[in-house]
Amino acid sequence: MKEQYVAPNLTWIHLRDPDRAELTALAKEFGFSMFDVEDVYIDTQRSKIEVYDDYAFFVLRFPSLDKEDRSIESAEIDFFVTPTHLITITHAGFAALEAHFAELRENNGAKLTEFHGPMELAISTLKEVISSLAPIMKRIASDIDEVEHVLFREPDQQTYRLSTSLNLALISIQKTLGPARTLLADLEAAVPESLQESVSDVRDIAERLWDDLISEDAILDELQRMEESLLSSRTNRTIKTLTVFSVLLMPVSIIAGSFGTNFTSLPFIDHPYGFWIMIGLMLAAIGGLSILFRKNRLL
Repeated sequence: MKEQYVAPNLTWIHLRDPDRAELTALAKEFGFSMFDVEDVYIDTQRSKIEVYDDYAFFVLRFPSLDKEDRSIESAEIDFFVTPTHLITITHAGFAALEAHFAELRENNGAKLTEFHGPMELAISTLKEVISSLAPIMKRIASDIDEVEHVLFREPDQQTYRLSTSLNLALISIQKTLGPARTLLADLEAAVPESLQESVSDVRDIAERLWDDLISEDAILDELQRMEESLLSSRTNRTIKTLTVFSVLLMPVSIIAGSFGTNFTSLPFIDHPYGFWIMIGLMLAAIGGLSILFRKNRLL
């Protein structure tokens, strides 16, 4: 799918999931390096920036929230910036980018004319994309608070699954936001001085998000350690209880096994109260062990 908007001072072209033929035609039209086109086609796994004499190319991998299952996946956005064109390419839907594109096209592109060139528009787009991470971080912080509240009451399997899911989400964001910070630093050094302040503003947003990420990650790590400690404590109590019951029933098993052997002469076999004597012996053994366990604070 291809969308574009032409303003007096620039043209923005947005491609979604283009095939190799479309990318090759794009390279021929604008003189892009086929190495950069190949990076777009194969879905590069890292953020990067390349600055040439007649255009700049940078790849941003960024967390994207799946609205259906609320999972976080890594999505790639490719930017080609020429003196007259901004070309953005995505391999899947990226709501923040497409919303920004739609907003700038409203009212016959009145907002688009405010930009002095494609690079300024690219920086603005980066700002919108990176800022879109704030709601995701807010949701993660809310979920971590939920884990914290439930943890000391009655944590269940769902709590543990949520904790693991949050940990995976934070790892995914770290893997993408970290390289994005480096890309922004390289971009600030590459753009003209008149645009460096704009890039610096975007970097500030990324740094604040990174600080929030590190903070939430540290909190979640502590909560997971506490979860493991509580789980270990509950497991130990369960094992202790089962062990105590096993030991209490051991004399009963021995006595019952002894009286169940096939011998012709057994104690109390001919006694009229033999059965009750055997039951008494079992209860006495259990009672004696119970007193011993209580004395040693095992019960």
